[in-house]
Amino acid sequence: MKPFLEEYYKMGISLFLFDFTGYGESGGKGEFNHSQRVADISSVLERFKHKYKKIVLCGISLGTISAAIAATKYKEITGLYLVNGYYDLLLTYPRFYLQTLLGYFLNQEIRIETIYAWKHLRPERIKIPTLIVAGAKDQIVNPKQSINFYNKLACEKKLIIAPDGVHALTDQRYIQEFLPEVKQWILQ
Repeated sequence: MKPFLEEYYKMGISLFLFDFTGYGESGGKGEFNHSQRVADISSVLERFKHKYKKIVLCGISLGTISAAIAATKYKEITGLYLVNGYYDLLLTYPRFYLQTLLGYFLNQEIRIETIYAWKHLRPERIKIPTLIVAGAKDQIVNPKQSINFYNKLACEKKLIIAPDGVHALTDQRYIQEFLPEVKQWILQ
């Protein structure tokens, strides 16, 4: 992640990274909870909304769901940047489909949060400029998920497919494939 962050700092972009409740260095119980993650985003926005006029929210992998939902709820977010997003069970790679489906039926927490995501994740309601980046060689999240999500957006949007990109697009090897376009989009 460090090379990814360094490139943004070089562009003169201020970044604030945080761990969702219960993850990394944050307190609380770490659980599969989109609604808590959306609330965490609200707390971060509260801290920065008076300091910055332009706030671009970035979500990576499973975090794209919470970021996309937050983008429909909080007017302080002026742009949305999603990387290798997981949005749709039906577009999951076959080897993960059964595991995800079993989790839904066997784990009440996963079932509640999946229903929350189905209810609140509405790409057509996103009204702010949205950038979607996907690695064409991502073996964890099928890039078709990002393409499908992009096609549902009704806002100003841009899709970047990194031809050699895998799931960890924060790795130095892939940053140069898409960073110039990301920079241009963020600074517009």
